[in-house]
Amino acid sequence: MNKSKDKSKLVNIIALFLGCVVGCVLNVTGHISISHTVFAPIGSLYVRILQFVALPMIFCLVIVSITSQPSIKKIASLAYKTIFCNIVSAILIGIITFCVTIFFVAHNYLTLATASHASKHVAYAQNYMDLLMNTVKSGVIGRYMQQNLFFVFIVAISFGILMVLHRKTLDSFADMINAITSVLKKMLDLVVKFAPIAIFSIVANAFASNDLSTLRNLLGLIGMACVIAVSYVLVATLIEAIVTKRSFISCLVTTYPAIFFGFVTCSSVACIPLTQQCADELGCRKETSSFVVPLANLLIKAGGTLSIYSLITFTIVAGGNVMPLYKWFYMIFLVMACALAMPAVPMAAIFVIPTALTHLGITMNQNLTGLLIAVYTFIDMFGTAATCASNVFCAVIVDKLRLCKR
Repeated sequence: MNKSKDKSKLVNIIALFLGCVVGCVLNVTGHISISHTVFAPIGSLYVRILQFVALPMIFCLVIVSITSQPSIKKIASLAYKTIFCNIVSAILIGIITFCVTIFFVAHNYLTLATASHASKHVAYAQNYMDLLMNTVKSGVIGRYMQQNLFFVFIVAISFGILMVLHRKTLDSFADMINAITSVLKKMLDLVVKFAPIAIFSIVANAFASNDLSTLRNLLGLIGMACVIAVSYVLVATLIEAIVTKRSFISCLVTTYPAIFFGFVTCSSVACIPLTQQCADELGCRKETSSFVVPLANLLIKAGGTLSIYSLITFTIVAGGNVMPLYKWFYMIFLVMACALAMPAVPMAAIFVIPTALTHLGITMNQNLTGLLIAVYTFIDMFGTAATCASNVFCAVIVDKLRLCKR
């Protein structure tokens, strides 16, 4: 079984590399239309299928988690521990982001962009799969999945509490929920088998759809986001290794699938079942992980903190603005507030940047918007990977806190 998992990881990495190569070739040769008509629809369909399976699975897992608790008091205890760990995780990545940003800015590793560069960007063309799904009333498969996660979570908690209060009368319903969860897990395993095709398509489209000359001017920003994400993953994994008393490498390898899928799909919602599975393999009990992971994903997303802070940094530096050191530190808490209020829609981080800059006393340079759009896909990859790592981190820590209390 372990050999099968290792083989699938290798295939996914190969698909990622081939996607980069094919995307660059299509970009250089000018055959971008192939990306929009072939690769983009495949990637969009796969992410939407993941979300389609993930939403009912999250609903069922939260109910199962609630019903496994002996009392309402235990549920409340689990919720506030999750909120506490989520805040700690967000502050941790905020401090790492602050340190890395100051290093990059101080050493001019962040490439400055001129107004002429800012006007050169490639707008994302909507592929026919997105067009088809978005015409469905209420966005059943697409936007509904992400925008209504909070509503689904609240309804699931309500059902779970009702079942705790009336255990004897709702036993048959609980058995049905467990059966549905089992079926959804099998569906998820089937979907994951097609991951290499989706990874290849998503990455190829990302590289083919962006102006390579623009991306070269933004390598500093991408490099900064990469360093932040990797640093956070290493620190979070180290803490997990200490808490679980396992080796650092073992914890990193166990968490890797969730991080990698988050990096490729850019959808932390779609990765929730896989993230929960990784937390379980680290010794976290299912009744804890199935509640903590969805809730942590609704709170201050670590990836949102990373993305917003990185994009604001580029906007400030590229616009020729200068800020005192205390404002860079203040940005940690400002960005955490933005990440909490940020809606789960594409490009959401870009939407909150003007508001954040206003609180810093800086005016947004509209010429930089195109650059932010062009590079956002890559920043979002690192941000989502960090969010998945953070969700695993929160689940493991909360479970250990509950054990310690016992």
